[in-house]
Amino acid sequence: MKETHLMSVGLDIGTCTTKLVVSRLTLAERGSSYTISRDEITERKLLYASPIYRTPLLDPITLDAAQLTEFLEAELATAGVALADIGSGAVIMTGETATKTNAEALLHRLAEQAGAFVVATAGSDLEAIMAGKGSGAAGRSLTLHNTVANMDIGGGTANVAWFRNGIPIATVTFHMGGSVIRLQADGTVTYVSSAIQRWLDEQGMLMVPDQIVGIHELRELTRRMARDIGQFVAGSPDKAGAELLLLGQCPNQLPHADEWMLSGGIAELLSRPAIMELAEVTTYADIGPLLAQVIQETWTELGLQLVKAGHMQRATVIGAGLQSVELSGSTIHVDADTLPIRNVPIVTLHLQQEPVRLATALKDLLQQASQLYGTSNQTPFGIALTTEHEQFYTYKHLQVLASQLIPQLTSYFTHQHTIVMLCDQDMAKALG
Repeated sequence: MKETHLMSVGLDIGTCTTKLVVSRLTLAERGSSYTISRDEITERKLLYASPIYRTPLLDPITLDAAQLTEFLEAELATAGVALADIGSGAVIMTGETATKTNAEALLHRLAEQAGAFVVATAGSDLEAIMAGKGSGAAGRSLTLHNTVANMDIGGGTANVAWFRNGIPIATVTFHMGGSVIRLQADGTVTYVSSAIQRWLDEQGMLMVPDQIVGIHELRELTRRMARDIGQFVAGSPDKAGAELLLLGQCPNQLPHADEWMLSGGIAELLSRPAIMELAEVTTYADIGPLLAQVIQETWTELGLQLVKAGHMQRATVIGAGLQSVELSGSTIHVDADTLPIRNVPIVTLHLQQEPVRLATALKDLLQQASQLYGTSNQTPFGIALTTEHEQFYTYKHLQVLASQLIPQLTSYFTHQHTIVMLCDQDMAKALG
């Protein structure tokens, strides 16, 4: 069995903290005299994890690009990794960091600096999935053949992903984190996130800068927040409170989770002794330590089955470094003149064997993609073709797909010069 190794890097720039990991992926070529050989990832090994740093800011809305660049260079040097050695990975901006004024430009610059095959990404859905893979929730659901959910709680947001048999099936994000309220040691409030203001108003709770609060007020606030979100993810009909904390869309019906994991900076605080004094709450000048304790207490009361995550504070960056690469199929069709193509977002098309249903699914997908990614780029997005509900997709089916795909693509995306498609079956060469 022939093996090759791929060096992968993950960089997570979060609301409060920034960290980097370096990992090694082992790829093995498998096959026989009777089958097409294919590469599989047989091992994912973490080689280096950086210390956890505070995310540097020039001001409340601007990231410090110079410090982040220095951090990346210094940590790669400490890990003993040259840029030429990096073959994959991801730079991901999480939580409220993705909303900073220079976030997008800096994200792509860091990804290019980290290596030719490192992707730049941001977005709560992907962040939730990365964290769930890094925490071990995805792997546990595959091992136990059940549904495991992971909530990754950072400074500004809580990202939830459900996994069934190793596959992500739903995600949702809430405005809940350790730094949504910041305060001094004496209880003076210094910051309240505008994202939770509607929820505070609905709760009838006053929380404004320069207000002095005590531990009992903070405990009640965190208890209500943990209760509302816990009831929401558990499927309770009483969802009004948590809906005010939602970030983005939510599936119409959330899956039932057999087990729950907690990751992120808040989860790292779960093992601390019970908080009794205000000084214990304000250790990090926010409500993080108290929120961690109250979530654990409240969710246990709600009957949610909590299990310990394999990785907590580094779950997202480990997911980005170890789990951002997947291999599928054994065939390829490519025009070398179009390469390299970087940072192409992917939309998923569930293939239908019946032509009319396929045409409808394709039209709906392209309409959504045009709204998300615009129509002016030469390669605005790629399409992942999944045949999970079909036993076999024949050559005739591929001909029908191609005959429908090209006219619809050119009608929506007149500037598109290159089509990127991923196939979960060995049909890329035939389709091309």
